[in-house]
Amino acid sequence: MRDPVLQNLGTLPSYEREGAASSLVRWVFDRADREDTIVYLDTDAHGHARLMYERLGFVKVGETSFDLEKYGGNGAHTHIAMVREPVKKSQQ
Repeated sequence: MRDPVLQNLGTLPSYEREGAASSLVRWVFDRADREDTIVYLDTDAHGHARLMYERLGFVKVGETSFDLEKYGGNGAHTHIAMVREPVKKSQQ
């Protein structure tokens, strides 16, 4: 069976801070915890989403930066890798 994947989560500005993104991310936690599976994601190092992911129990495990000027952009862009370890029923 293929592992479930949730990609490219985004929230319209008019719905930000209403819990929709958090609910979607939490949706996978029951199965991940039951199957003792780490949840992985990557996100912009300086975006608002990082704070939400940290509140949901994710921790930074890696970082990649690249120069956008090589591709017609401005400055550098940094993405971080984050994981959430499975939570055992006795820890909840």
